[in-house]
Amino acid sequence: MSALVYRNALLLTQDPVLGELTGDLLITDGRIADIGRGIEVPEHAESVDATGLVIVPGFIDTHRHMWETTLRGAAAWEDWIGYARIIRSEFGGLVTPEDVYAGDLLGAIGALEAGITTIRDESHVQNSPEHTEAVLQGLVDGGGRAVLAYGWPSIDTYAWRAQDNPRRHPTYIREVYGRGPTAGDGRVSFALMLRGPELSGIEAARADLEFARQLGLRSSMHVGGVESSRLRGIEALAREGLLGPDLLFVHCCATSDEELRMIADSGGNVSVAAYIELAMPGLGAPATSRLMAAGIRPSLSIDAEPSAPGDMFSVMRAALLADSAAQVFTGTSPAIKLTERDVLAFATIEGARACGLDHEIGSLTPGKAADLAVLDLRQPGVSAAVDPVSAVVNYGHPGAVVDVVVAGRHVKRDGRMVDQALVDRAVGVAEQSRDRLMFERTRLLKSAAAGTAIPR
Repeated sequence: MSALVYRNALLLTQDPVLGELTGDLLITDGRIADIGRGIEVPEHAESVDATGLVIVPGFIDTHRHMWETTLRGAAAWEDWIGYARIIRSEFGGLVTPEDVYAGDLLGAIGALEAGITTIRDESHVQNSPEHTEAVLQGLVDGGGRAVLAYGWPSIDTYAWRAQDNPRRHPTYIREVYGRGPTAGDGRVSFALMLRGPELSGIEAARADLEFARQLGLRSSMHVGGVESSRLRGIEALAREGLLGPDLLFVHCCATSDEELRMIADSGGNVSVAAYIELAMPGLGAPATSRLMAAGIRPSLSIDAEPSAPGDMFSVMRAALLADSAAQVFTGTSPAIKLTERDVLAFATIEGARACGLDHEIGSLTPGKAADLAVLDLRQPGVSAAVDPVSAVVNYGHPGAVVDVVVAGRHVKRDGRMVDQALVDRAVGVAEQSRDRLMFERTRLLKSAAAGTAIPR
């Protein structure tokens, strides 16, 4: 692989030693070889004048249900119950392997376009082994880095998410993982998305978690929604001795402060989906400042594109806005005030930690994989900011992302996706999937209204 150097860039490294500096970044063999001022560069290296550009580690989204991408906007501004009914109940049993492939492929490419180089795909669409294989192929073909967090089926969704649940986690991941711990030349790794005690009850949660730990895989659980928080899932896990550093907890909006300290003490991680938490009644207010007060620096996530935009800039701003809104509407100040630098770290290095990948990605550190996003601060809508981090967080948008690099390979360059044929294919199969699903859903609802069953 040829060498590439960005010259005279503003480097927001997220490395505690390197900090923020103006200098050069050298990539060789897919990795960051050196960084700093006046570094030695091979004669054959391609050189890019990056004056006026800022380079950040590729953003890391730690929780997104990517199979839903082809249903963008289908549940916008719905509450949690409405979202679950529309997406999980009405569409969940209709999706074919071709549909979930289309969703994952388009989701992966859309994320890359916005500078998100890694996604943890919380994939609760394991309706069959064929669905699982289609999800995996979509992630591989998308060209980014991903964690396939293998969940449960979208068929009979309410039965799978019932207390005192006799159902146990699907096991086909054992066969997939048995073929190797990664796929797509090492870019795609594996984890489990578990229901957790607030969705399935403690007995099912224990059995599911034992299955994950037997495989040696990290796990996630959704906890602390307004509707389920009374069940106190973290307390239940703590009583059973099941907490640990291999767990990622999603949302935690109504999780108690005491439970947050339990997560911190166990070394666990949390993913805040601030935009959707503000936009979807029933989830609760983002817990970001409460998490920090408990000693947890969370990661950030998009969650579900039927209800939220797919870029990290929106989520970073939503996290900041949530704290300000709390002050406006309650008159109380957060225990710890968030800053732009906090949320940029949440979107990068803390996301890597939440995925167990901080040894490999999340900062511009020599030796790590060259996953990065390059933003043009000379664009009219971004330029003249007094602080570059403020520019990225407060004014950044996918159009300001001019280059995206994954494992040393450009997937976006000079403002355009490199593989336009792949983009065209992704858009084409996604639109076909959307049209088919919308048609089938309409037919299903009409049949239900008429009292006639639809053969599947």
